[in-house]
Amino acid sequence: MRNELSQRYSDPTDGAISYGNGVIGPLTADRQDFNSLRESPIQAFIKQAEILSTQENLVTVSQGSRLGEFINHFIPKLPRWVLIPAAGIISLAAVSCGDSGNATKDSGNPTPQASGALVGTETPSQAASTPPKWYLTQGPHYDGLSNGERYAIDIGPQHPNDCPGPPVKNSPFPSPAAGEVIHAGGDSPQDYYHSIVEIQTKSGEILGSMHLANIRLRKGDIVRVGDPLGDVSCDVPPGGKTDSSHVHQYLKDIEENPVPIKGVIFTDGVVGELPDNYKGYLDKDGVQKLSNSTHFDSGPNKNVLGNYLQLVSTGNGSFRMELRFADGKPVYNQSAYIYSVKKDIDGNAKPDREIKKISSGELGVLRATLPPGEYMLLFDKHDKVKGIRFTESEQRVGISNIDVKKDQITTKQTTLGRIIANMKVDPKRPIKGFFSDHDAPAADVCIDGQDNGKVYTIDCIHLSDLNQDGIDGKSRAVFNLIPDGSYLLSYAWYDATNGWQDYTAKVDNTQGQTQVASNQTTEFNCLTFAPKVSNPIQAAECTIRQIK
Repeated sequence: MRNELSQRYSDPTDGAISYGNGVIGPLTADRQDFNSLRESPIQAFIKQAEILSTQENLVTVSQGSRLGEFINHFIPKLPRWVLIPAAGIISLAAVSCGDSGNATKDSGNPTPQASGALVGTETPSQAASTPPKWYLTQGPHYDGLSNGERYAIDIGPQHPNDCPGPPVKNSPFPSPAAGEVIHAGGDSPQDYYHSIVEIQTKSGEILGSMHLANIRLRKGDIVRVGDPLGDVSCDVPPGGKTDSSHVHQYLKDIEENPVPIKGVIFTDGVVGELPDNYKGYLDKDGVQKLSNSTHFDSGPNKNVLGNYLQLVSTGNGSFRMELRFADGKPVYNQSAYIYSVKKDIDGNAKPDREIKKISSGELGVLRATLPPGEYMLLFDKHDKVKGIRFTESEQRVGISNIDVKKDQITTKQTTLGRIIANMKVDPKRPIKGFFSDHDAPAADVCIDGQDNGKVYTIDCIHLSDLNQDGIDGKSRAVFNLIPDGSYLLSYAWYDATNGWQDYTAKVDNTQGQTQVASNQTTEFNCLTFAPKVSNPIQAAECTIRQIK
């Protein structure tokens, strides 16, 4: 059995307990200590920890035992029974024989997948056997990080410490929301997220907790309501300050911008604000718990929470769209506008009021947090994305039917279609008399759309030298278009006799229209010509090539 065990624990990355040395898995010295252990101290600790049985210096631990709960902080996916070396039991005895137990869990949430990593130099506290009380100490308020938005409330522990001072003991702060950890502060006071844990909720919004020490999580961990995040403390991010240990609970949208916390629903009520910064309340069924730095468990000034702060809903949803060119590459730094929707006399959706401006940024992703409802996404007509127009007066183009639902992230991916127009001078036409001697061959290539039978221009690109081969941009026009729309391709070029004249290209068999499909490029190679005097408006000669 010992030989078999030696082989089993020979790999230092096997996920065993760390033995306090910072290395995952036992070292050679750990295995030597294991082989030399006496039985009596093991049996004594086994009895205290309610461990089931031992054999050959291996200990079977119940997940539900006190020790099992402690180990679960380090190994999140602890099975119902686990077999660990007795040496590990001895090394854990010193830190697990103090106050024990866990913060109250919400059994209705999925099993957490926390890493168990501890950020901080002090021993993390364990919850007292009697759950601690929590109080609403400050109402909605702004700070130096919120751009004037009253995005936060303060939650105080039952027995806070004055600052500077040590973290509060026996009151690890329970997570108010389930979701994914997107930021977990490091131990260094210079870390931008020092003392902070931010959790992205199912609605896409972000609930942050500040002033935590001994943070128990890492970025990417999945947490449930009630999982301990860290110890309430006087710690602050760089440049911050606080005079008493508490938790600064704040709200951001999916773009990580501070947003008002007013109206957010917790189990203790809906967040309300009063005129003065830091003043507010939680309203539940008409009964208000007013914020107060003094703790009141009863009476008209009662501000004690029923258990701990637990998020029910922000009332919003989020929209997320990955924006791609026809070749699959992201569309970076594309501006867009979110509009509310109204119906015209025929019941068709039209843009109503601009809600906010957003950008695809450096990830090529458009994101916004919105109340439930139907929206339109519009783009500037002279930007990278072109497309349909919604009304005769609307100068932007875009995508409709963005249905945002409460407490959900609506995720889409839009891959644009692309039209490329290569314009060249027809070598058979006479050079002189068409373009003037002092002008290089020049043309405008335009993409047009149709609205109730009326043609309107979406965008035009000026080409300055039609003698090029269509590879340097001087004779090559590229349009990135919203798919599933019909577009017209039109040209105008200059000649010395008639000046600027319009010519319509026959681009396919749909009477001058071309269909733009997602993830598809259509390339037109067109030759200009010398117009006949009797027919100055005449179709150009174009060939079409589809590029998948």
